[in-house]
Amino acid sequence: MTRRFADHRSAGFSVIELIVTIGAIALISVGIAKIFQTVGETVSGGRRVSGFTQAAATLESQIRLDVQSMTRDGFMVIHHQRTATGILLAPGTPGPRPRRIDEWMFFARGDYATTRPTVLPDPDVPPRVATATEARFYYGHGASYAAATEGTRYQFPAPYDGDTRFPARAESMLGGVRGPNEYASDWNLLRQVTLLVDPINRPLMPDSAGGTPPNMVSLPPEYRDSEYQIAYQPAAGSIFKAFAQRGTNDLTQGDMPQVFYSSGSVQSKERPAFASGIVDIAATSLEEVRDTVMDVGGTLPSGTGANSGTDGHPRAIVGGNDSRPLADPLLMANAVDDDASEVLLNSGFQPWTSADAGDLPFMHAWMRDALPAYSSTLADDPQVGQRVRAEPLSPDLLETAFASSSDKAYFFADQVALTGSILLPRCTEFIVEWSFGEVLNSGQIVWHGGSSANNFAAYNGGLTGNPQVQHVTLYTKSDGTLGSHPVPTELIHDAESLLGANNNELYSYFGYSDPTYQPATPGVDPASIPWAWPKLIRITATFADALDPSIEESTQFIVEVPQQ
Repeated sequence: MTRRFADHRSAGFSVIELIVTIGAIALISVGIAKIFQTVGETVSGGRRVSGFTQAAATLESQIRLDVQSMTRDGFMVIHHQRTATGILLAPGTPGPRPRRIDEWMFFARGDYATTRPTVLPDPDVPPRVATATEARFYYGHGASYAAATEGTRYQFPAPYDGDTRFPARAESMLGGVRGPNEYASDWNLLRQVTLLVDPINRPLMPDSAGGTPPNMVSLPPEYRDSEYQIAYQPAAGSIFKAFAQRGTNDLTQGDMPQVFYSSGSVQSKERPAFASGIVDIAATSLEEVRDTVMDVGGTLPSGTGANSGTDGHPRAIVGGNDSRPLADPLLMANAVDDDASEVLLNSGFQPWTSADAGDLPFMHAWMRDALPAYSSTLADDPQVGQRVRAEPLSPDLLETAFASSSDKAYFFADQVALTGSILLPRCTEFIVEWSFGEVLNSGQIVWHGGSSANNFAAYNGGLTGNPQVQHVTLYTKSDGTLGSHPVPTELIHDAESLLGANNNELYSYFGYSDPTYQPATPGVDPASIPWAWPKLIRITATFADALDPSIEESTQFIVEVPQQ
């Protein structure tokens, strides 16, 4: 009988089968990983696109809204500027290049309130919030302030930071080596709204119940509105830096406003400055702003565009050589008539001609001086390359915990204010161009301000980068016929602003009445005509991705400028 024995060997895989199985699993794993990678990249890409789209939409909608309230009762200045050196996008990225860091300033009417947190310095004084119906709008790059220790941020803001006696460190400039602004992906675009508020200077204020006389409470001197504070908040004495930063205040220690915070047992007497990033109120008005620009008589040194020694120039005021009042009573002590034609044609005003610049350079200088910081490279400015301070995060909120009870509210408001004006984080480039709306035969709009060439002193036939102006203002005569006035380039671009190093900057000015116009036939031709303003503004902004700063995208849009 044949006996069958079972094979008790393990029924496993052979080596070849194992190799084949492992290979198959590896291929499947690679495929699955690739699928997940693709899905991840798609999700990341979608988030990036969504982030870019949201940032672009925020910028455009905000600018369109602000431009709608623009007023010709103020002026407009565009500072076209690029960095003098190449700037890296982010650490480790190749190809450093000069980047556009334009500034744009104009005035508007509306309902505005300070963005600083409300302070109540004393429980016995009524609460107040600074509000205004007039404001200065500023768009431009802000800068984080570097501390003495390399790579760290300056922690303790003060209202006078950034003025001519307390300048920012070199590392705080845009592109400053080893500073917080070294890489373009760390830059932030600001929208700074400065309230224009006339000081009330009233010793009595309504009581907490909103009562009226005789139910009034006395407001201590240190809490009253002045050229230094409005509604208990720090305020600059003027929109013009030359006025706002001239000297130290003349108050005695007992009369010091609350906004002059204690330093030990002594309060600082330095005036609040816009460059500090924590001041968004000016003790002034559009009327004062206009009178300052329109009443600027002086004498320019022969053959020069700059002026640092004449009373009519902002730099002379910084030097203490001008006796004009600071803010009260709104420069009207000089009995300046607010009617533009009478101001331009009065005996003290020197009109522009092709042979003599007259007072036009002074008007340009004052309009430029209204920018919140000394951002240019002009040799006659007391500082160069400065920007308004802005921080992505409050540098030291814990500081408020150790402040005295009277200063605590102010210190907290200062810390918060440093972050409040940032509109577009990681903005690596900001370009502002303008146009009179003129169109070439090719259908191309003529733009001024340079978007790609960046050589602002170059002339290339009226296209991108052209500082030359070719425009004619039409006006109606008393007999009903039309007259015309060719707008000279010098009205919009002054020679002084072309003194920047290596042609890296250019200013465009748009003021009140045209000082280059004089009536050919008095009584028939109007006494004055408006300063030519652009019809269109083109904004180009570039910003880096939040997760991968080596990636950047751009947006561009055009807004119409109100023509009244």
